[in-house]
Amino acid sequence: MRKIGLVLGGGGARGLAHIPVLEAFDDLGIKPFAVAGTSIGALMGGAYSAGLSGEEIREHTLSLLAKRRDLWKKVVSAKWSELFSLIDINPSRPALIDGDGLVEFVFPPTNKTTFEELTIPFCAVATDFYAGTFTVLKTGDIRKAIAASIALPGLLTPQKIDNRLLIDGGITNPLPLDVLAGNDIDIVAVDVTGGPEPEGKEKPKSTELIFGSSQLMQQQITKQKLNQFPAAILLQPDIDRFRVLDFFKAKAILAASEPMREETKVALDRLLTDAS
Repeated sequence: MRKIGLVLGGGGARGLAHIPVLEAFDDLGIKPFAVAGTSIGALMGGAYSAGLSGEEIREHTLSLLAKRRDLWKKVVSAKWSELFSLIDINPSRPALIDGDGLVEFVFPPTNKTTFEELTIPFCAVATDFYAGTFTVLKTGDIRKAIAASIALPGLLTPQKIDNRLLIDGGITNPLPLDVLAGNDIDIVAVDVTGGPEPEGKEKPKSTELIFGSSQLMQQQITKQKLNQFPAAILLQPDIDRFRVLDFFKAKAILAASEPMREETKVALDRLLTDAS
C-alpha cells in the first residue's frame, strides 16, 4: 500500500473546505499515513487525527456556526470566567482574543489531549516570531499547538512553547508540503489560500487590503513550495470569494467546496490504482 500524507493549508474560514476532502477519505475507507496542517488546517487536521470523521467535524462546525444568535447563546451559557477569557480588551496585550480559550471552545469534543494519543500521526505548523521561520509542533498538548498555529497577529494571542513565541503558521508556511515530503509518501495537498477578488467597488476597505495582501504573499510561498515538493494530488477548491473571517458563511463555503469530495475520491482512486 502507498503511504498517503494529507496536507491541509491555512486560509481562515476558507479552510472549512477541508471538510469535504476529509469526508472523501472516509467514503473510501482510507486513513492517511500522516497529517500536517497550518492554521485552520491544523484545527481540522488535529480533529481528524484525533479520530473524528469528516461528517462529525462538519456537524460540529455547522452546529457551532449555524447562527450568530445560537453561537452567542452558547457563549453566554458558559462560565463567566470562560467567556471573559476569550476577549481581552487590555491595550497592552497583542491581540483581542485568547487563542487557548478559543481552541478549547471550538475544538470538537475528544478525550485525546496530546499528540502522542492521536489515532493518526499529526503535526501542526506555526511561525517562530523571533527566528522568522516556521516550526513543526508534534509533541505535547495538541490544543496549545493548534492555538499557536492559528494565532493570527492582532486578532489571536501568540503562544509561548519551549521558549519560542509562536504565531500563525500561514505567515511562513501556508501549505506545509515539506513537512511530510520524502519517506515514500504521496502527498495530497489542499490549498485554501485563495486570492483577493474584485467586488465592483472602486477601492477595497482597509481590512480587505490587509487580508488580501497576506493572501498574495501566501500564494507566492505556496507556489515555491509546490515547485520544490510537488504534490501527488493538489486540490484547490473554488472559494476565492470568501474572506478569512467569513466563518458565519459556513454553509455557503461547504456548498462551494462540495465538488472537492468527488474530485478527491476520483484522484485517490486513480493514485491507488496506479500503485497496484
